Amino acid sequence: MIASNEESPRSALQHALAEARRKAVEYVSGVSVKSGLVSYRSVRDEEVSSLDQVLTLVHAAAVVVEERLLRKVMTPLRDGGGFRTSVVLHARVVDRVRGGDPGFRVDVDLGGEMFRAGEYVSLALRSTRDACLYVIQVGDHGAVLLLPNSWMKKTCVEAGETLEFPGDELTSRGIRLKATLPSGREESVETLVVLALRPGHDLEGILQSDDQGSVFREEESAGAIRMLGEFLAPLANVPAGEWAMTRAVYEVWSR
Repeated sequence: MIASNEESPRSALQHALAEARRKAVEYVSGVSVKSGLVSYRSVRDEEVSSLDQVLTLVHAAAVVVEERLLRKVMTPLRDGGGFRTSVVLHARVVDRVRGGDPGFRVDVDLGGEMFRAGEYVSLALRSTRDACLYVIQVGDHGAVLLLPNSWMKKTCVEAGETLEFPGDELTSRGIRLKATLPSGREESVETLVVLALRPGHDLEGILQSDDQGSVFREEESAGAIRMLGEFLAPLANVPAGEWAMTRAVYEVWSR
């Protein structure tokens, strides 16, 4: 990757890693991966750009579930117009095409794509196979595991069954899901990453709760990337036909 003098070494490294991930996914799946499927329009942080690509790859035909940077080299260009960044990345990639179940799909409905801050939101999840469902909410400010949680610990459904959160019973108890904005922001683009996992497999090992029963949360974009990595890594040992994944993108605006 060629970087200009205006680009920081850290940003150049992120771009080189992004290109390495893209090539790894394309090599394994044989499917072209286009970047920029998620747009955080008002964000300038390099880490968020990396988070953007992680979400892009989540939705691709293959998924990078584990990676290790083996070597990085930054070489100044002779004309003084920047530098070349080269990386060697060891990646473990799960092919979602070969060995997968074409009929296994998970869908999510938020009832809309744009919400005002403070507006109540409800999730409707449906899987075409018997499965347990997991939902992570990701934004430029960080990430949080929405489901399962201390109010809805069991999120397994039968094929075709709809799981609603919070649903009528929890709503009657005052449990509501509200659209919010990061402090100081007028708008935000958020993403829900939804995983459906067939019975016999679970992610309980990474679903750590605190003493109050709250699921784990990462407030920074770098932490969100780590969380997604922990979320995806166990899938490397699960047959491709045993899980399905999707995402939903929505916007939150100030009142």
